[in-house]
This record gives sequence, C-alpha cells and structure tokens, in this order.
Amino acid sequence: MYIDPLSGVIIRNALESEVDANPLGILHTIARTPDVYSLYVRKNEMETYLTHLMQMEGDLMLPPPVEHVELEFYLWDLKTALLLMDWIEETPEEHLLKRYSTTPGDIRAKVETAKWILYAMGELSELVSPESTKMITELQIRVNSGVRKELLPLLEIEAIGRVRARALFNSGFTSQGSIRDARPSELAQVQGIGPVLGEKLSGKKEPEQTRFELG
Repeated sequence: MYIDPLSGVIIRNALESEVDANPLGILHTIARTPDVYSLYVRKNEMETYLTHLMQMEGDLMLPPPVEHVELEFYLWDLKTALLLMDWIEETPEEHLLKRYSTTPGDIRAKVETAKWILYAMGELSELVSPESTKMITELQIRVNSGVRKELLPLLEIEAIGRVRARALFNSGFTSQGSIRDARPSELAQVQGIGPVLGEKLSGKKEPEQTRFELG
C-alpha cells in the first residue's frame, strides 16, 4: 500500500507524541496527511473552529502551528476530523451534509481515504506505538461501517452490517452471546432480520408451530 512519504512522517510524529492515542487525535492526524483532501473552513466558520480547537487541543496528537496560514490549514483538518467523528457516531447523513456543507460523494471519498490511511497507521503503530494499534484497528472498522464502538462485536457476525447491527442493539441484543441465547422468533421480530436469518443467527430451529404462527 502506497502513501505519500510525508504522510508517514506525520503519522510517526503523532504516534510519538506525548498525547495518548484517542479517536479524535487519530482522525485529526490522518486528516493532516497530504493523502486526505480536507474540508475548507469558510470565513464565517473560522471562529467556530477556533473555539473547537481551544476545547479539543488536549486530544490532538499534533500541536497547532504558530503561523497564521498554517493554522488555517490545521483548522481545515480539524473540520475534516470532526466530520469523521460524527460519521462514526452514526450522525444521520442529512445532518452531516448541512453541518459540513458537503456532498454524499465527498463524505464517501473521505471515508474511503480515511480507511486506507488508518490501515497504514495501524501497520506503523506496531513498530512505533504498539499500545495504539488496537484503537487504530477499531477506528478503521468504525470508519468503514460508520458505527459507534458498541456495535463492533455485532459487526463480526456474518450477514450483519451497520443497519442490522443497530436494529439488534436497540432491540436489546447487545452481544453475540445474547443473540445466540435468543429464540429465532425473538430475533425475527427485529427490523431487517426475519425468520430465516433469525434461525441462522441463533443457531437454532424454531418449533414448527411457532414458525406457522409467525408466518
């Protein structure tokens, strides 16, 4: 996998930072790389993102530059990182489009590039900061699927994506064990599951009478 050599330097500097790895810091780091095209901060947004910077600086693994022009680019990258943070917090797309004045295609492009850079960051972290690797790997999955951390165990199940995982979680099936312990008929009631997938997920067959009643 090829990344810009400068991206490797930026990632390494972040991993060697005194700031512990954290989701915002990691996403801001990848937004700082030349491989990611950051979101433009408009003049009427500048004060908002300067305020965000003051509030979030402690989580950023790369310090803000002193020069005004460089600081402006730094804020572009912060805006991009916040878009990705909202994406992995399952913020509805229509809110993302309005909040960041962007398009569905641009969001998808940011997500695809972020996945790629996160993979590279995970590989480098094994050499530079092994304690950060697990979090980076989790973030790669979350960025790929656009989900909160709580859904990661459910995404490991075959045929379960972000929509079904959220439906299951919201219905009380918050772990793989709770799904295995459930009756197929219970799982079948979850939106997007149904009787066939319910049996597959639970690993059990529903009694014929119950299946007839459901049908």
